[in-house]
Amino acid sequence: MNGSAEYSLGGSRIDPQEQTIWDVASAPFFGLKQRADGTTKSCTARSMAFRKELWERVGGFPETSLMGEDTMFDLQARKLVTPAYAEHAQALYRPRHTLKSALRMMARYGVADGVLGTRRERLARNLLRCLAEVVAVVLVPRTVIPLACVLLLEIYFAFRLDWKTFRQRATLPQMGARLLYSLLVPWVAAWNQAVGEFTKKNQPNRQNA
Repeated sequence: MNGSAEYSLGGSRIDPQEQTIWDVASAPFFGLKQRADGTTKSCTARSMAFRKELWERVGGFPETSLMGEDTMFDLQARKLVTPAYAEHAQALYRPRHTLKSALRMMARYGVADGVLGTRRERLARNLLRCLAEVVAVVLVPRTVIPLACVLLLEIYFAFRLDWKTFRQRATLPQMGARLLYSLLVPWVAAWNQAVGEFTKKNQPNRQNA
């Protein structure tokens, strides 16, 4: 980068000094990395920069949405300019998640995606995962092969985004938490995104109340 970019993106990573087991489990599903050298091209508002002129052309962040406003800004900005990626720019994030709060956040993003009509390919993928799990369980009395295949696929989904860095420091409890969270994600995300798609009822931003 030479300072001429109108729009640039960095990334976010969880603070290694203040993290819970569920921060580690949910990190890649929210675009968060666990190490300073973890590369990312996240559009999170925690790590983006833009010129005032671009902000005005896009119209800023939609103030009616509680979640996903940075995604909507990013989609509109990309129609006007190509983002530059700041190689080492990362914001530290301290969510302090429990399992309940991590799932709640996933649910909120799902509703926002449904209302805004974004990430529909993810909705289709999550619905297929849910369907595959149901079919595999139904077929257990006849054969366990489909269930074994689904479990292998779910293990892949759980660790595919950061396995190279995750395996170097992860404990067995952290691996178990990651797998459990990954198994729950398609159900939580798909249900809430479908609710958002059908109701188009946005989550209010209380700051604007």
